[in-house]
Amino acid sequence: MSATRGRLLVVDDDLVQRVLISKIGSKLGYDSVVVPSYEAATELLAREAFDVMALDLSLGERDGVELLRFVAERNLRAMAIVIISGCDDRIMKATRRVATGLKLHLGG
Repeated sequence: MSATRGRLLVVDDDLVQRVLISKIGSKLGYDSVVVPSYEAATELLAREAFDVMALDLSLGERDGVELLRFVAERNLRAMAIVIISGCDDRIMKATRRVATGLKLHLGG
């Protein structure tokens, strides 16, 4: 059995995106776990550790920025966060500013 790079949490309300990102993560050597919502993500993050989180900014009722705040409140700052979104550049820059303000580690 080969060692994994760690655990990847994929948070996206779109099934196709979740499956695709999970498969990419697995090919890169991550043990991937997928959830469809803010609520499912917070429930999982409250009891399990992840090395990386791939996060869609639009999660239906809630948005990804709220999840960034939850991660900061739980002091899960060692987890790298990759933002996956079709949002425009202005929203991405604002999200980066929020993440930086929360002292979170955003991946490329």
